[in-house]
Amino acid sequence: DLDPNNQAIWANYLFALNFSKKVTSKDIFKINRKWARLLEDKIKTQPYFGNNKATGRRLKLGYFLPELDKHVTVRYLSPILAEHNKLRFELLGYGSRTDNKLPPSDIFDRWTDISGFDAAQIAEIMRGDQIDILLHPCTFKSRYRSVLGYRGAPVQIACINLVSTT
Repeated sequence: DLDPNNQAIWANYLFALNFSKKVTSKDIFKINRKWARLLEDKIKTQPYFGNNKATGRRLKLGYFLPELDKHVTVRYLSPILAEHNKLRFELLGYGSRTDNKLPPSDIFDRWTDISGFDAAQIAEIMRGDQIDILLHPCTFKSRYRSVLGYRGAPVQIACINLVSTT
């Protein structure tokens, strides 16, 4: 068994499973769920979401984008972000850059630099912003997945990560 506290080992193991011919997609799902349960057992977060439930308002979409300037996922995500209907969706970005630059201002309505914050603090910031849907495109690295365990939004989606999505 893997050390449940060593996220570096889990990150590499879960990523490598996707390329193994010895495991099925069902096995990969089960092993990912095992890792998630280990994380959930540590977190035990049951946050309250006071989001506005009014119809007709813009939905707040939050994108979690660590390593924005280095991560390959942004290349695939940029055209999608550019096509969001700004009348129907408010786009909030949460991430970091190693070059200390801001993301293009035409993409996000608001950008929050999460450098130096841990997963619990990031999720708390997201809940404070009352995002409706958290989209997390960098989930094949388990070190980035832990933010989902802290429930930054009532609806969370792992997407566009080149390996596996929900």
